[in-house]
Amino acid sequence: MRANSLFAFLGGALVGAAVALLLAPEKGEVTRKKIMEKAEKPLEDIREMTKKAAHKVSKKTAQKVDEVENAVHQAGKKVRKSVRKAEKIADTI
Repeated sequence: MRANSLFAFLGGALVGAAVALLLAPEKGEVTRKKIMEKAEKPLEDIREMTKKAAHKVSKKTAQKVDEVENAVHQAGKKVRKSVRKAEKIADTI
């Protein structure tokens, strides 16, 4: 929820700045330059947030993969143990 609010704020700030510049009585080239300058900071912030989020997701994914691999390994050990017990019982019959 917090990230959504930040994206909404940054998006609103960007749109507001663009509209203000577009309504200013200046040459199109100057206005476009100002829009690009004003847009760069919020875009860089968004890039950084995206990079951090991707890193966090990657880290969590790796952690979950490790957990699943461990669970599979433990389950395999239990199955092998059960098979050995079943074989011993079968040998006594």
